[in-house]
Amino acid sequence: MDECSCGNCNHSLCAKKVPIFSFLSDDELIKVIDMTGHKVYKKGDMLCSQGEKSDTLFIINEGQVRYLN
Repeated sequence: MDECSCGNCNHSLCAKKVPIFSFLSDDELIKVIDMTGHKVYKKGDMLCSQGEKSDTLFIINEGQVRYLN
């Protein structure tokens, strides 16, 4: 997993904030987090394009995502 450098999560378990993961123990959350990465996007960056297949789960810790036609 990429080292968190956002300064917002303070190396805590960001995934714990996601309701679908709320039933997991800390050990189980760590396994999920170990399979993911940590990336910071800037305003206007594109996460993915319409119709594009993705195998990525995005957890938005701060900010919002806008859909563009």
